[in-house]
Amino acid sequence: MLMRSWTPPSQVPESSSDNHSGGQRTCLRWCKLFVSALLPLAIVAFCVVYTLQKKSFFNENYQRQQHDEHKQQQRLAFDAYIQDISNVLLQITEPNSMDEKYLHIQSKTLLILRNIDLQQKKEIILFLYERNLLRHDRLNLHGADLNNVELTCPHDFNDLHLQGVHWSNGILINCHLVSANFNQANLFNVRFLNSTIYNASFIGTNLDHGQFIRTNIRFVDFSRASLVQANFLQADMVQGNNFTSADLYQANLTQDQLEGKKVSIIKHDFSHARYPNGSFDSMNFDENLVINGNAEMEVNNSSNHFISLSFFFSSIV
Repeated sequence: MLMRSWTPPSQVPESSSDNHSGGQRTCLRWCKLFVSALLPLAIVAFCVVYTLQKKSFFNENYQRQQHDEHKQQQRLAFDAYIQDISNVLLQITEPNSMDEKYLHIQSKTLLILRNIDLQQKKEIILFLYERNLLRHDRLNLHGADLNNVELTCPHDFNDLHLQGVHWSNGILINCHLVSANFNQANLFNVRFLNSTIYNASFIGTNLDHGQFIRTNIRFVDFSRASLVQANFLQADMVQGNNFTSADLYQANLTQDQLEGKKVSIIKHDFSHARYPNGSFDSMNFDENLVINGNAEMEVNNSSNHFISLSFFFSSIV
């Protein structure tokens, strides 16, 4: 019997179609792997985002609750204060008990003003004034916090006594301030609108950047007051005021306001005052303050022309 030798089958070369199929299978395996990994990653991302959103929601809700509780506490404190002061006023029947009662009202008022909102502070001012507690010197509210309070005054707001209060950025509207006392108060950047300030006292008061808009200012004692960059340009009348030792550095007034002129002339007292140009020299209104040297500066304000006071005195020797 004849034996045939065995020979291995010859290798068949791979075709391009086989290579393409292998590449597809590799790509498919990677896609499956990516999809398998993507699902847990999506779950983790969802959990993180959900946790953060939940935390943010609870924080906002907590802050809202805290704010509401704070407002409620303020309202309760305000109501308790009004009731307490009303009861104290009813008990003032004998002159001997007045000082003690006023001291009680003073301490209660200074305390409550630290812990209430701006609207409630305004209501307390009106409440105390209507009960004659802020007239003359019955209550000493020195150091009271009235910052940022906007007050629309009653028609008659005479003899208001707020010596030494802190009322920065305040706004006083339609206030008829006759014989008011703001001595040594901090009225930085305060604005008086449509008001009258007559025979009032601002001795040693900080009125830096103060604005007097459509306001009459007559016979006011500004001695030793700081009026740095105060603006009187829109004031209706500025006459007969006492600026003794006041600081008017860079303050803005028209020439008529400087001279106290409004139909008639009622001069101011500028003794020892610092003028807007920084000098302490005496004023001489007989000199030509407009065309002398570099002192001329014309500015349009509505239909009127005014000369900035800071340039008025630069040419005075």
